[in-house]
Amino acid sequence: LLFVNLMAGDFNEGLIAQEKGDFKTALKIFTPLAIQGHKEAQYHLGFMYYKGTGINQNRRKAYDWFKKSANQGFDKAQYRLGVMYYNGSDVKKDHKKAFYWYMKASEQGYSYAQYYLGSMYHLSQDYTNAFKWHNEAAKQDHYKSQFILGTYYAKGLGIPKNEKLAFESFQKSAKQGHMKAQYRLGLMYEKGIARPKDLQKAFQWYTKSSKQGYLYAQFRLGTLYYLSKDYKNALNLFEKAALQG
Repeated sequence: LLFVNLMAGDFNEGLIAQEKGDFKTALKIFTPLAIQGHKEAQYHLGFMYYKGTGINQNRRKAYDWFKKSANQGFDKAQYRLGVMYYNGSDVKKDHKKAFYWYMKASEQGYSYAQYYLGSMYHLSQDYTNAFKWHNEAAKQDHYKSQFILGTYYAKGLGIPKNEKLAFESFQKSAKQGHMKAQYRLGLMYEKGIARPKDLQKAFQWYTKSSKQGYLYAQFRLGTLYYLSKDYKNALNLFEKAALQG
């Protein structure tokens, strides 16, 4: 027990050093702990190799440390293995293995893995399971999954169509800065879907989305300016949207 407590203390010192940008000290602390089997140290050491922070980037070593950590059940390491297998990052691309590791991490409640697992189900057109995992991620405020839930509710994919829940999902995502969710929220206010028509709020959300460069929001915002006879701002936004194709 004393040994475990000492390891935990050293590990926390490593985290503090890492957060301060003192990667040399973090590496010095994480390495022996990882060799001794500390799963979180293995993950953080792997991540340092993955990003090349404080050490030469080496994705193969990153993979090896992630694998050791993942085999001990550490969710973030399982997620990272999923990413590497999905993208073929210095390992052979293997979507079956990516799915396996995403599932492992998702079952432990890791929202990033749940998002990617849901996305894999979506690509295979299994919208029921896609909804399930995006919903789990959305409960943890994963803004991309919140946006996807909004589209599922709006279209009735995997669940019955529900414009009220679509609005609520888009709103949660939009408040976290998702430009497509901001656009969809603006559109719902403009059209009076699930809420009374409110052009002022539509304008506000289109503006937020437009500032992030979303062309559909730029076009709709330009249209609102045009209808209010503010042709200068309308033309500016139409040009921005047109340049994006």
